[in-house]
Amino acid sequence: MTIMRINVILSVILLFLLSGAIESSAADQSICSDDSYVSLYDSGSLKRCVLKDSYDVNSITCKDSMAVSFYDNGSLESCTLASTATVGSTKCLSDREIFFYSNGSLRRCVKYED
Repeated sequence: MTIMRINVILSVILLFLLSGAIESSAADQSICSDDSYVSLYDSGSLKRCVLKDSYDVNSITCKDSMAVSFYDNGSLESCTLASTATVGSTKCLSDREIFFYSNGSLRRCVKYED
């Protein structure tokens, strides 16, 4: 039983580390529309711009020609969904904004009603 608990704990730690690695791959200015105002953090990481194409990050597709914003750590802060997305147990409506906390957890969205 103790070995099983250790395996579960190690699996959770591994998933946490892997999700952090995915989150930390920061977007760069190449995702921004050519005529978009680009806002950067002092560190040089992308803060906000308008997307030139749809942008996929962590099973979320952000809609092209709409604003996207990131935290200084590179994780997605907000965007407009290109399609309906499920985050955890919450299904979020497309063409509406979605917001995340800096740790990647869902802050709010417009819920999809079946």
